[in-house]
Amino acid sequence: MKVLDKNWFSTGLIDFEYKQYILLDYFQSVQNSYDEKKLFPMFQNLLYVYKSTQEYKRKIEEFKESITKKNLVGINWGGSKLEYEKSIEQDDIMDEIERVVNYSIPLFKESIKNGRDIYDQIDNNIEIKCVGLEPIYKNEGYLIIRYNKEFIVYKYCVSTIQEDIHDKSKMIKFDELCKYKSTLTKNVEKIKMKLIKKYEEFPNPSTYFIDIDSNEFPLDDTIIPIIKRKILLNFFF
Repeated sequence: MKVLDKNWFSTGLIDFEYKQYILLDYFQSVQNSYDEKKLFPMFQNLLYVYKSTQEYKRKIEEFKESITKKNLVGINWGGSKLEYEKSIEQDDIMDEIERVVNYSIPLFKESIKNGRDIYDQIDNNIEIKCVGLEPIYKNEGYLIIRYNKEFIVYKYCVSTIQEDIHDKSKMIKFDELCKYKSTLTKNVEKIKMKLIKKYEEFPNPSTYFIDIDSNEFPLDDTIIPIIKRKILLNFFF
């Protein structure tokens, strides 16, 4: 797995052909991950690096606009002409970086679209169901996933991250507790009762159930990250 640094365009050797090689190797690695039905962490890295690349492109455009604007600094009365401040010129290295960034943007967009298609295919087929009555306190509880002829039980915990005074975000953590064979007599209500008796943490713990029809996609590398985001969006925002 080859992830890309967010400042890939401005670090190391600044050469178009070299950066082109780095990019193509990276996107091939992303595609290999897609082919194996593994979406994460490559898709997450892809979005992160693309955002950084776009931001740099925006700064380049702002810089180029600023150097074309000259401020009036005086009047040359002898020569009868206006005098403007000298503009800062874009150097060769910035030109090369700009060339690299412009080349990369369409490649990022195409790769992100391919990843988004996989993401949406899974996300649209995941239905989260509450097992029993949903309690008021939901920040901790259980998640039951039926996958590959097994019921997999996780304990989940939702916490708030305070990045600064104005910015809060939530994260969810899963810890696998146990597994049960999927049988005709086994159902999620019975599993919930077993969890209550075994752990005795809550009289009516918040419990969600997701039935994954196919094992085409790997659980840890693709399905679980999508489930985490879906639970947060549906129940905690």
